[in-house]
Amino acid sequence: IPNNIYSYMNNEDNIKNIQDMIDADVKPTAPKEKLSNYLEGLTIVVTGKFKNFNRQQIKHTIKDHSGKSASSVSKNTSFVLAGENPGTKLDKARELGIEVIDENQFIQRIQQEP
Repeated sequence: IPNNIYSYMNNEDNIKNIQDMIDADVKPTAPKEKLSNYLEGLTIVVTGKFKNFNRQQIKHTIKDHSGKSASSVSKNTSFVLAGENPGTKLDKARELGIEVIDENQFIQRIQQEP
């Protein structure tokens, strides 16, 4: 491995790429660890407005707990997280018989004891 690193760092193209990233102010970070696997294998659709989260925060929270956020309800949807004024996604979930939970139920799911 040390020889591979040495070869990589002595290649002019690689040095230029690294310098370009430095010039562009790219700051590498370690991959973020998942907070839990509580939502693993689940596809969740979010609809409506929430008290404790904005839409981006909810999507990140789903990902942090190993779930997948989807934009539309389908037969593959595990559950719908519905806030205030949920709109047609709630109707579609009910039509398909998909579980619908509220914000408090969602918080309970991601705060389970290991």
